Amino acid sequence: GPELVHYKVDTARFPPGKLVLTDPQGKAVPFQIDGQVLAFVASVARGQSVTYTLAASATDRSAENSALKCAFQGDGVEVSNEFLALRLPKAEGKTYDTPVAAAAAPAPLTRWRPAGTEQWIGGARFATTRKIRSHSFRLLRQGPACVEYEARYTFEPKGEYVMRIRVAGGMPVV
Repeated sequence: GPELVHYKVDTARFPPGKLVLTDPQGKAVPFQIDGQVLAFVASVARGQSVTYTLAASATDRSAENSALKCAFQGDGVEVSNEFLALRLPKAEGKTYDTPVAAAAAPAPLTRWRPAGTEQWIGGARFATTRKIRSHSFRLLRQGPACVEYEARYTFEPKGEYVMRIRVAGGMPVV
């Protein structure tokens, strides 16, 4: 099945900006290079081997054929692929003067919906009596192959909760 894969890439040999990654049929595959790491979704059947080719291109073709979207909406970030959409809090951090009830802090996942529907459903919440001292939300990666988001909470007097969400095109899981 599809899997998000990572490979070290020599950016001196393959400078980001004018590249294309192709599958065995020659079709462009969405990819991103973060630092010196190439990331893309690969599909390899059990017992098979597949060759993907990274090559120079006249234009940047990293987002070609990507179904992944990341849009900033007033109060948050919407991340979607061909299977689902997630609404996440906007990137920010806050330290409370007085720790707050966990239920009073912003949830790490505001809501979600299956692709093809207009109705938002679900979300996340804390079910604890612990108090939160601080929270932070960050977009860690935002490329045509994957979007990665982190929600981090610090509890009073100690403890931490971290939720990482990764959405990639072609993959029905988060």
